[in-house]
Amino acid sequence: MKLAGLEEYKKRQRAAVRRNRLLLLALAAVSAALWFWAGGGLSARERTLMSSVHEAQKFLYDLRVRGGSGFERSDDPYRTGFIGLEWSPLSTTLGALPAKRTACDPRWSVVVRRWMESLGVQPGDCVAVYSSSSFPGMAFNVLKALESLGAQPLLVVSLGSSTWGANDPDFPWPALEKELRSAGFLRTQAHAYTPGGGRDLGGGIPEEAMAVLRRAAAENHVPLIVKNSLEEVIQWKMDLLARHHAKALVSIGGSESNLGPGNDILRLRPGLHRSGRAGSGVIGRALQAGYPVVHLLNIKGLAAATGVPFDAPPGAVFHGARSLWASLACLAAFVAVMAFYKRWSF
Repeated sequence: MKLAGLEEYKKRQRAAVRRNRLLLLALAAVSAALWFWAGGGLSARERTLMSSVHEAQKFLYDLRVRGGSGFERSDDPYRTGFIGLEWSPLSTTLGALPAKRTACDPRWSVVVRRWMESLGVQPGDCVAVYSSSSFPGMAFNVLKALESLGAQPLLVVSLGSSTWGANDPDFPWPALEKELRSAGFLRTQAHAYTPGGGRDLGGGIPEEAMAVLRRAAAENHVPLIVKNSLEEVIQWKMDLLARHHAKALVSIGGSESNLGPGNDILRLRPGLHRSGRAGSGVIGRALQAGYPVVHLLNIKGLAAATGVPFDAPPGAVFHGARSLWASLACLAAFVAVMAFYKRWSF
């Protein structure tokens, strides 16, 4: 090759290298933009919401420490104040401590708020929240999300709790709710309580624990509803949905009246459902009646599906689950570049 030809070849090669670098940079930029867009980031209102949940948790943790609560500090390393005892007379079933900690993560308030926005929940709308006391951190996140939208939570809590839930006799759910409301961190007052435990009638809860729950409910000026059968509890909760024209139902934990008898509910994945079949408990009947339902159980699976870190310290950043369409768009862009890219033409 003559010298002039060699110089021309090198010139075209350098131009090709620059073009390739620009192409790869553009592809990376498009992929990064889709990655961030699909994750959603946080709006100013969502950042404020997460911050308010975190501030309430700091208040509650300090309150329980000052009040001499017997919870193990090492069980609540993120200082949420919503972690109970390993066992107490209020305990009804076994629970997993990492799941309890994860349920306290303020990112859940953003997840629930986005679900409610997707359902078109507007200020003044009633949203029923039927919760067990097993995940008090999650219940608080849900209530804060609804309050941030101006919705009206219709709160019914079954007071029996699995381990590490709201099972501290000095701070059962009614006491937590009352303290948070008195301090201005919560506006909602429960509509009613049920005992929880077996058949949501207090089965398995000793009388000394029932006395604690009755006293706590009375001090919070909330009635403790005790029906004669599981079917009566389920029907009572369904009547509440209709009477208050609830726009949706959020079920938290494993209350037997919410889940219903039998194993049909086990086929329902956790998360938001606009329709479906799920047995004969409140969740299943609500879906059949046309109510959208948010089913908050199996916290580990729910965390993986929504992008909330499992048993991780709370953070100020949340991108949520990535969009399938955004992932497909990234893949399509990569395939298109590979298909039309001319490797050896200078």
